[in-house]
Amino acid sequence: MKSSLLTDAVMGLVFGLALVSVVYYCYGINKDARECNASLENVRGNFDSLNREFDRLQNEAATLRSTLATAVNGHTDVYEKLASATVRIDVGGALCHGVIGEHSGKIIIHTAAHCVVRGGKKTGGRFWVARKLTAANDYKGWGFDVGANPDGAFGRENITQSPRRDMAFIIGVGSLQSERARKLALKLADAPPPPLQVVYTTHWQPVDWKIGSQEAQGEFLFPSLGVAEGQDREPNLYMYALPVYPGDSGSGIVNSAGQIVGIISRRGTDTLKTFAVGPRTISGFLDEVHRKFR
Repeated sequence: MKSSLLTDAVMGLVFGLALVSVVYYCYGINKDARECNASLENVRGNFDSLNREFDRLQNEAATLRSTLATAVNGHTDVYEKLASATVRIDVGGALCHGVIGEHSGKIIIHTAAHCVVRGGKKTGGRFWVARKLTAANDYKGWGFDVGANPDGAFGRENITQSPRRDMAFIIGVGSLQSERARKLALKLADAPPPPLQVVYTTHWQPVDWKIGSQEAQGEFLFPSLGVAEGQDREPNLYMYALPVYPGDSGSGIVNSAGQIVGIISRRGTDTLKTFAVGPRTISGFLDEVHRKFR
């Protein structure tokens, strides 16, 4: 509504200025009626053309909003799967995320290498598994109760880094080998998505949440979607037009079937350019470290 009123105001101002200039020309300089009428008609024609262009752009924007809303609302089950499998990783105050997966019957956490490897050294830490929370404004969603005890801890011996040092797995953690974690684990897609295919992820944001009348500070996972762009020049990375923010490293990117198509490694020079390790690279790396699961 505000946007529509602003557009009308701008259009009115443009037309008003054009009309004033024509009136000044006609009655202040040239008093030829036919020439004045032609000038007025020209202003009206230009204004009508500009108005039609504004209408077209507004219709395109409305169509885009509708398409995005349909993509989000039509795949709430995808967000449920991804959010419930997302973990918050803390290695001494540095915030990152990961996603629960399974390989050779063992539950693992996929994440970005820089989340758990600092200065070339593996760093142990803690993790929280996302749960359903209610925000102070009654918004319900998935998030982390950072004031509660973590769901598990891991040491340097639980971290395996990929040869290219772009991703890592947290493996062999006892608290992950539960039936609940097994149900949350996401599967890898067989291949990365083709260009322009819609993909889904989550990004975190601090939010006040509550249990009953008690309020506390927590972190919520909000849905985000984008499209696949294609293979990067680095063969193990895939590019996405997908908004990511500091702290989103290690988060999962999934397709409409809820399968992992990427683990966020880093973002480009702007927030809409995201680089992720693709499913084939992840699968190949998992096969290489299969002995870790024996």
